Amino acid sequence: VDFSDMRQLREGKISLSYPSGYDDEARNLIDNLAKALPEFENYAGETTYDDIAIKLVPNESVLGGYCGDAHTAFTQDNKDAVNVSITCASGNTPFHELCHLSEKPFDYPSWFSEGQAENCGAIKLMALLGRPDEIKQADEYRINSSRLAAPLPSLGEWIPAEETNESDDTTTKGYGLSYALFKEILPFVDMPEFYTKARADFSGYQYQLPNDAIICKMNEVAKSNIIPTFERYGFKIEPCSKKTYYFLEGAIYVYRFETWSE
Repeated sequence: VDFSDMRQLREGKISLSYPSGYDDEARNLIDNLAKALPEFENYAGETTYDDIAIKLVPNESVLGGYCGDAHTAFTQDNKDAVNVSITCASGNTPFHELCHLSEKPFDYPSWFSEGQAENCGAIKLMALLGRPDEIKQADEYRINSSRLAAPLPSLGEWIPAEETNESDDTTTKGYGLSYALFKEILPFVDMPEFYTKARADFSGYQYQLPNDAIICKMNEVAKSNIIPTFERYGFKIEPCSKKTYYFLEGAIYVYRFETWSE
């Protein structure tokens, strides 16, 4: 392949930038992405994806040691963008990264971002494409990763290493636990409803969403109480109440006599 001669394909809302010499593989990839797109858009709830730009890069070193990254559009002039190492392009990575775009326009903590993207991309979209062997392999790898002996004091505060080749067991375990957590809660949580409700209720917030707010909002759309599952994964959650969402108001609250007042 020749990365000095980049080519482009377009299929509906998706464009794919790829090196010459990779034409057949690129056509297969964009066809699969286009096939998965309606399912992804349904999963992401009420939002708009007008132009998704996917670019293949020479190797993981370009992406800090990772197979891919994703960037959501914040203005009408931006594109939703995904970068994928060509060494990872034949697996589930393009679909994992596509699923990160469901989080727009917010910054979610790592446990949420990676947990939902792996379940969405490596499981949900692979099932749509009829790739059961890859589903089995991804599931076994992440579950085994969740059982590593590496220290991970708090999944809720976990952040992947800035650069990794996944030899960092703590980073690998974080991905595994995030996946395992979502695997448990997804049968009970309507993700399209969650994303739609989060965009409405957290509209305008420009910082990373707090864990309690995300979990309480997910619990609002769940078929049953999922708080105990989060607690089993080490999350310490205050009871869901108006106080959970004080961060949206930018106000200072003073604690007096065991009650909150403005």
